[in-house]
Amino acid sequence: MLKHNLMQRNRLAALLLVLGLVALFSAAGNIAGEQPALAAPILQEGGEGGPSTSPNGTLLRVDYSSDRELADLAAAYDIWEVDREQGYALIFASDSERTELERSGFRFVEDTVRMAEFLASLPVFPADAGGAAVQAIPGYACYRTVEDTYTSLAALATQHPDLARWIDIGDSWEKTQPGGAPGYDLHALVLTNRNRSGPKPRFLLVAATHARELATAELATRFAELLVSRYGVDADITWLLDYHELHLIAQANPDGRKHAEAGMAWRKNTDNLHGCTNPAQWGVDLNRNHSFKWGSAGASTDPCSSVYRGPAASSEPETAAIEAYGRTLFADRRGDGDTDPAPADTEGLMITVHSFGNLVLHSWGWSAAPAPNASQLATLGRKFAFYNGYTVGAGNTTLYPTSGDMDDWFYGTLGVPAYTFELGTAFFQSCSYFEANILNSNLQALLYAFKAARRPYQAPAGPEVTNVALAPAVVLPGQVAQLTALAADNRYAGGGSEPSQPIAAARYSVDVPSWAGGPTYPLMPQDGAFDAITEALEGSIATAGLTAGRHMVFVEARDTTGAWGVTSAVYITVTNEPTATPTLVPTSTPSPTPTASPTPDSCTELLVDGGFEDGTGWVFAKTPATGAVVTTPVHAGNYAARLGIEPAASNVYAYSTVYQRVTLPSDQRIVLRYWEHPGGAADGADVREALLLKNDATYLATLERVRLAGTGQWQQRTFDLTPYRGQRVIIYFNVYNDGRNSRFWNYLDEVELLACPEGETPPPSATPTPTPTGTPTPTSTPTPTPTATNTPTPSPTPEGDYCEELLANGDFEARTAWRFGSTPYRADYDTATVYRGSQSVRMGLPLDVSNRHAHSSVYQRLTVPATASQVRLTYWERPGGQADGADYREVLLLTGEYRLLRTVERSRSAGDDQWRQRIFDLSAFAGRTLVLYFNVYNDGAGAQLWNFVDDVSLSVCTQQIEAVTVTPGIDEQEGIVIAADVLLADPPMVLLDDSLDRTIATVQVTNLNPDGPALPWTATAGAAWIAAVTGEETTPGQLMVSALGDELPDGFYAGTIVLQDLEPDGEAIVVPVTFLHGLNERVYLPAVMR
Repeated sequence: MLKHNLMQRNRLAALLLVLGLVALFSAAGNIAGEQPALAAPILQEGGEGGPSTSPNGTLLRVDYSSDRELADLAAAYDIWEVDREQGYALIFASDSERTELERSGFRFVEDTVRMAEFLASLPVFPADAGGAAVQAIPGYACYRTVEDTYTSLAALATQHPDLARWIDIGDSWEKTQPGGAPGYDLHALVLTNRNRSGPKPRFLLVAATHARELATAELATRFAELLVSRYGVDADITWLLDYHELHLIAQANPDGRKHAEAGMAWRKNTDNLHGCTNPAQWGVDLNRNHSFKWGSAGASTDPCSSVYRGPAASSEPETAAIEAYGRTLFADRRGDGDTDPAPADTEGLMITVHSFGNLVLHSWGWSAAPAPNASQLATLGRKFAFYNGYTVGAGNTTLYPTSGDMDDWFYGTLGVPAYTFELGTAFFQSCSYFEANILNSNLQALLYAFKAARRPYQAPAGPEVTNVALAPAVVLPGQVAQLTALAADNRYAGGGSEPSQPIAAARYSVDVPSWAGGPTYPLMPQDGAFDAITEALEGSIATAGLTAGRHMVFVEARDTTGAWGVTSAVYITVTNEPTATPTLVPTSTPSPTPTASPTPDSCTELLVDGGFEDGTGWVFAKTPATGAVVTTPVHAGNYAARLGIEPAASNVYAYSTVYQRVTLPSDQRIVLRYWEHPGGAADGADVREALLLKNDATYLATLERVRLAGTGQWQQRTFDLTPYRGQRVIIYFNVYNDGRNSRFWNYLDEVELLACPEGETPPPSATPTPTPTGTPTPTSTPTPTPTATNTPTPSPTPEGDYCEELLANGDFEARTAWRFGSTPYRADYDTATVYRGSQSVRMGLPLDVSNRHAHSSVYQRLTVPATASQVRLTYWERPGGQADGADYREVLLLTGEYRLLRTVERSRSAGDDQWRQRIFDLSAFAGRTLVLYFNVYNDGAGAQLWNFVDDVSLSVCTQQIEAVTVTPGIDEQEGIVIAADVLLADPPMVLLDDSLDRTIATVQVTNLNPDGPALPWTATAGAAWIAAVTGEETTPGQLMVSALGDELPDGFYAGTIVLQDLEPDGEAIVVPVTFLHGLNERVYLPAVMR
């Protein structure tokens, strides 16, 4: 059995290697929906697009019309995700399953792009890897193997025996089988201060139940490492380990995980005893095998199914071990009835981590009815979402029905609130995305979960206390310290409606928390009254009677409903050593010492550790010039952040970044301000910048971008971010060096993001300096409308500006390069109405043409260099016609596959027959293959619109030009295919396999535009073993592909066929061809599902 498994793994690994090579020959351009390149290394990975079909299945978007139909799909098919608004499920279906769907009357379309993205994400092993054990996962250096995970966590127990225990809680399936593979122990890491007695509230964190979800185990492991490394340093983490317990199962399915580490999309465990004859489909879905409601909707009885529930409830040793361990951790607090709620004072919390979907799910999964504690479960879920930005809801109604799953077992059986976190956007999530978009935000959510474990049904409804600080933090015996903090009752996100109430009280205790009997003392509102949902708190701590040494101050707040929130803490140190008094020496008058900017009473600080004092909140991206916390220079406090390359360091090509995620309240004014200390000489290439990014790391706004020499002085920047309120965003600072000539660096300190009531302005900093106030480059309008200039004169070119043109024939003088859509009234060159020269292009229906339903378009395909620092689109247009609300003019950016990427401009207004220039900044699309697409649409009724366009330029510039910034991303019409006259091959790739008698394939060649003309084409084979026979060489036509394999050695072969459109300026497309010759074992690509 083991030998056969290894042969299957090696064959699939070799196939994936071929598919990876085939991807290199795929058509130019990025996959639709891929993140665009930013001027920052947020998404540093995400390789070539792979082939878009598989010999063993196809990704289908299957429409459903009712919850019952969705439940039927969830119980029988391999669902990746569900879009409830659009009413479809994304399903991986084999040929036979596709036939079943058709026979059952379901409507569906193929999603070749998502299939290509998935295949391209799988680890690819060298062809000579053989059957060796996996030591590392190719392309995924950030994720530890099972063995590495166990080694890291066991080492925590060895090195920190007072904090950690590494215990064996059971066996994997393979370990229970005599004479089989060795298998694994199931281990739990227990973290708590073992010198402080209990009982203590417990938080159970479980990861990697589904083997292929690589990010989950790593997140859990990093959480454990964070807690241990910061114990005794961070006051919150210290009290959590003193008074609570974390139980962590990082690898819940180690047998299956080893298959995923070897490059297989494995989901289940490896149990092969229940009748499935295909080794690649063995296993039981451990998240359908738990005993609570086992056998209900959302699970399969087919042992080859991805959602096979097993032969009996808790039949699998992994499931049984986790249930038995759970019963030792938590008391049973819920009745046996489906509607029996758990008591409000229930202790304990469970989270199981999965991929993917950016979701926080709670019970029920088995039923669409609300769980008895649904309101409390949703409240705590929205607390998690404040940190990770995910959508919150019950599993059954937010995703799809499931039964026998882990979170329903813990809640349904024991009454413990239980959640599933669905991380990110992929099973095999790239390391760069994991580090930038998943890790820190979910660590913060898990820290909140650990805090809430004592009262999970009560504390999340209360206020959260942040920004706890003492001045001074080191005092002499009897000296008074001033305690300040912020209490907020509105830190929720994730959808739905969560009520917020005014703060009613706040308190602190020293050394012993209130729930352990510590005496409490009141804190007061700084503005004199508890009357707002956010309050700045203050109080005095008399240290008389405190022994010398470090003490902990616990702070908590209550709202008007009586709900006390979770606790936050800070250290205070009492010392007998007096503070040294410096000897006065006559010198020149020193500059005033800067002090921290006060947060106004009515404003709430949204950032964590804006002064970089305690190492939390911020993420420094790992690059050749990774930023760091430094002790000099600083503006206030003890630390600041350094970005860029200082003179003593080697000059290299590098980004240097630090960032933090934050949710902006929807009902307040938002102000960002920070101190910076820029340095370095200007060479025109290096850049310092501050950006505002969306939560998924796509571009939102440029706050500051500077190529000027640094001043070497502290200066404050202030920006109004109110247009972006209500969004979860990333505050992102970056310094870019190109590795040549001079270098840039920057220091940051006192970064504040303040939410203030409407009409109020944050007070100035304690140290006044000239403050340049900026406005982010774009507005929040999704489709920007530039300011028109009616005077037909060329726009001025800034001194020193240099631009390199990317378009061909942008003035339309040569009648080349541009292509015109085949529509009922085509666009065309025009000589009567021009801005400059002898020709322009006319689109739409002038009044001398009868009204009709028609698009009228002109377009050109090009690639923007990845190194472009600014990409500028300019054109002159002369719009005409009357408005009727239906007709429109538009300028679009399409992907290289002619799918809608972004709307640059769309207008339904009447034209004035005046020439005006439009200017747009497309810098965010550097590195993309794009189609620049101009169009006028008329619906054939009412008025008519037209437009003339001339002097179109898309250029890479060396100096920033004032322009409307076009944000990257996918527009609301995601997936729409533009009717362009280009060749389309179906299928887009060919796989030949003589072991399956698949030695010949037919490719249909058509015009992507179904209403377009016949396109002449020719086919050229790129390898001697490929035979390409064409029929009619115009669209629609056929291409017969076969392999000349008689003289070839057994093995894998990859090549291409180039299809060339013979029209003037016609484009070529590439059809990858793979040949599996003389290999007799069938390859199976496992089904994929959360």
